[in-house]
Amino acid sequence: MSSLRKTIAARKPQKQPGSKPSSRAAPGRLPYLLTLRSAFIFMVSCVAGSGAGVLTYLAPASPAQAVLAGLGACAACITLLNSLIAA
Repeated sequence: MSSLRKTIAARKPQKQPGSKPSSRAAPGRLPYLLTLRSAFIFMVSCVAGSGAGVLTYLAPASPAQAVLAGLGACAACITLLNSLIAA
């Protein structure tokens, strides 16, 4: 049995210490544009920024102020979530 285990172990590709997993997609498919973590952070930040912009617009503020408030909230949310969610 030990010779069979040695043969199987010899056929498996050995990972180098510190090597990263391959980012290549399956044949016929495009590689992912964003990781799941990045997509989640951007999605939640856009929702928070949109909410802040809409609430600012509904208050007595100009549309330009609402856009700036939404962009600021989105940027702050990206920074916060990036530091909170471990890589």
